[in-house]
Amino acid sequence: KIVDGQSSHITDEIYNFTINKLNEIESKIRELNAIKDILENVSKRCPAKGTPDCCPIIQEFSQGRR
Repeated sequence: KIVDGQSSHITDEIYNFTINKLNEIESKIRELNAIKDILENVSKRCPAKGTPDCCPIIQEFSQGRR
C-alpha cells in the first residue's frame, strides 16, 4: 500500500523509470535499424559466389564496421 504523502514521489519515480526505458528502447531500435541498413546494403551487392576478396560482406566487416 502506498503511504499518503509519498504517492506523488513514487509516481514520479515510476514515470521517470518508464521514460528512461522508452529512451533506451528507442536508442536500441535506431542502432538495430542502422545495422539492418548496412546488412541490406551489402547483401544487395553480394554476388553470392566467387572468392572472398570480391565479397562486399567480408570487405564491409573487415573495415571494422558493424
